[in-house]
Amino acid sequence: MTAPTHVTFAGFVYLLIMTPTGVALSVPNAIAMAVASLLPDLDTGASRIGRMFLPLSLRIERRFGHRTLTHAVVFVISLAVVLLPLALWDMDLYACFCAGYTTHTLLDTATINGVRLFYPFSTVRCVFPMEIYHPLRYRTATGSKLDHALGVIFLLGCIPTFLIAELGYERFVRFAQRNVESAVRDYNEYSRTNRVFATISGHNLLTKEHVAGRFEIVGTLDDQTLLFKGGEGRLHSLGNEYRAEYVAENVLCEKGEAVTISVREADMADQPLSGIGASLEATGEHRFFGSLATSDPFSIPQAGRGEGEFSPITGSSGSLKFNHASYADIAMLGLDNIFVTRGILIVRTIREVRTVSGDSSSPLLAILGGVPGLPFGEYSKVTFHVAVKEPVRFLRGKGDLVLAGDVLARWGNRTEAQSVVALNLQKVLSLERELALKIAGFQQKLAQAEEGARAESTAAGIAGEMERKGFTSAPAGEKSRTRLKKARFELARVQSEAGALRARYEVQIRSLRIRNEQLAMKDSLAETRSEIRSPVGGFLADIRQAVHGGRLWVTILLRKD
Repeated sequence: MTAPTHVTFAGFVYLLIMTPTGVALSVPNAIAMAVASLLPDLDTGASRIGRMFLPLSLRIERRFGHRTLTHAVVFVISLAVVLLPLALWDMDLYACFCAGYTTHTLLDTATINGVRLFYPFSTVRCVFPMEIYHPLRYRTATGSKLDHALGVIFLLGCIPTFLIAELGYERFVRFAQRNVESAVRDYNEYSRTNRVFATISGHNLLTKEHVAGRFEIVGTLDDQTLLFKGGEGRLHSLGNEYRAEYVAENVLCEKGEAVTISVREADMADQPLSGIGASLEATGEHRFFGSLATSDPFSIPQAGRGEGEFSPITGSSGSLKFNHASYADIAMLGLDNIFVTRGILIVRTIREVRTVSGDSSSPLLAILGGVPGLPFGEYSKVTFHVAVKEPVRFLRGKGDLVLAGDVLARWGNRTEAQSVVALNLQKVLSLERELALKIAGFQQKLAQAEEGARAESTAAGIAGEMERKGFTSAPAGEKSRTRLKKARFELARVQSEAGALRARYEVQIRSLRIRNEQLAMKDSLAETRSEIRSPVGGFLADIRQAVHGGRLWVTILLRKD
């Protein structure tokens, strides 16, 4: 056989037998098979390999003859033993080399002269196939038309065997079938680690409109129905006739970019549906599954939907059902402000696998906010609700850097308490001025009373002295003492009225000040209670507000450092 026939036969054996048994499909293995399939012809200078090593091939040919020593079983076994160290380095390469060498000997048994397989123990020529009455009927001469035809046949045989080796037998069958059932199996296999795209040819079940192109597959409904994303971003079902919106005529799936997939449960009880949006990471694609109960009225438009058309959100009578729904679907239907009474959503998140090489302090990493080989960013949320009429003051805005414990917002109205405190302070000042004026009036009366008491005291002293010396009578002295008592009583009365007035005003002033202290303490406590603080350090990613049932629901989304 000629060199091309030996090479194509070795390649055919490699693809048909070697790769299905576990030998890797690779260029080095294929080269080892091809080179090894030519080596036995070193025993003749007429071969291509012999001409490359002409002195060696001529010496072997003169000493042993063609298709003897290098084609014998003993030589093949000896060569396999000598090359055993190669098996320790690369077993696949070793197997390919030995198998490639063997294919040459086996193929040469189909030549007219055959091969002395058992040389040097026997000179019998082994041939295959052999017919006793027509020994040459099914064998060929080297370089004949049949030889070249066999080379072409083996080459053509390498095409389907290569596809089988590359795709795997099961994948090859799906590749050949190109039906929706095979595509569903491909999606289930590929979607574990990659996005999945499909080349689709089909038609709309209702309008018979033809659809063709490459679309992303986002899920399956059953083992005969795929969900694909149309050009407008909506999801459509693809399957067999009367089972889906689009009938598949030809569909073939292929792997897209690598992704990671995570699934979590979100308890939506006693919160608006928009609350799920605040918990979503900005770096992934999210799909929702599950059922939620609500007492709020809602409507899901069905107009314009054709037979078999897929809807990611359905529901009636206080129940919402989600199947491959996105938050955009929720917002588009105006369901984000629906208040959920109970239910759990399954959130399936797909993130692209992205790694950045180089220094972790590079500007690119600073912009992306990620670490090589890790997800780009984690998020935390703060949710609270107040009466619609209560004002909410945001002390941080979108994009601001915050630390753990920083005040993000305050709610409630402190103006009324502050106004009362200010009014009380004005009353205190007014009372203090009024007290000062009245005390000033009493000071004049007090001075007059004190002066009258001093004068009467002096007069009484003189009258008493004169009475003791006998210059005046006793009644005159008694009269003077009576006037002194009246003067002192008047002084005591004026002092008592002044003290009572001062005490009365001081009680009012002290009461107002105590009230202000109480209001200040309550206001400070209310301010502390109304503070919304950040639980983590990072960046404020978004602020979302929704009104439901007379309450304002506020969600602050934080991206962690």
